[in-house]
Amino acid sequence: LGLRDGKVLIDSSGRVGIGRTPSISNSKLEVGGADNVSLINVEASGVTGGMGIGSTGLQFFHGSSAKMRIDASGNLLVGKTSSDSNVEGAVLYGDSATGASAAFTSDGNRTIIANRKTDDGEIISIRKDGTTVGSIGTYSGDLWIGQGNTGLLFNDGGDVLRPANASGGNRDGNYDLGASDSRFKDLYLSGNAVVGDRLLVNGATSNAQLSVKG
Repeated sequence: LGLRDGKVLIDSSGRVGIGRTPSISNSKLEVGGADNVSLINVEASGVTGGMGIGSTGLQFFHGSSAKMRIDASGNLLVGKTSSDSNVEGAVLYGDSATGASAAFTSDGNRTIIANRKTDDGEIISIRKDGTTVGSIGTYSGDLWIGQGNTGLLFNDGGDVLRPANASGGNRDGNYDLGASDSRFKDLYLSGNAVVGDRLLVNGATSNAQLSVKG
């Protein structure tokens, strides 16, 4: 069955073709036309949107401009035509072959905004096989980074970097900076070093408050 000079076709299987002869198995409606233009459109209050297809994959339009695409690899592209992570825009990768699940790229501006409203707490949860291994959040309006009860709070009001517990609160005298087999190198201070117990220098082990090994 053909209508309007063959521009609308209904075949013997009941498939409808607009601008093309239906040929895709299990389809109900097929629309043909030029590449990289919106072929199926909607309109409300003078604003149009639609969907088309072309060399960069399935395309979603706002007005006459494609804003989002799904390419042949199943990657979802927003604001870009390439899955290259060095191209501005966002991409959610369809598989792990790229070595990443997503990439967000900007030029001369912030790349990601993570915004928690109303109260302090965890903003980003970092997980391995479903188990939380780290968090980034806020405590009293300050940035907190940590894993379990081992964390750091960046207190800009007091110009202090301090140990913090699992929620960002104070944790006093519980963990070390470095270890005997994984040491930091030089320590530069512009003020005083306040030591709560003993000061051991060069591997000294004396019980004296100040012990220096030659």
